[in-house]
Amino acid sequence: MEIIPNPKEVNGIKVLQLETVAGATIRFFDQAIGINIPRSLYISKLYLWYFY
Repeated sequence: MEIIPNPKEVNGIKVLQLETVAGATIRFFDQAIGINIPRSLYISKLYLWYFY
């Protein structure tokens, strides 16, 4: 799996957060498919979830 380094600063201390891309895991599932969701729909759902 691909690991992405994400440097941050927490309480004045420099840290390195290691992240994996969720989409990279799709290769481990047989017959997996992907769907395309418009960004505008995602943003509105995220906004509604935040204020729920």
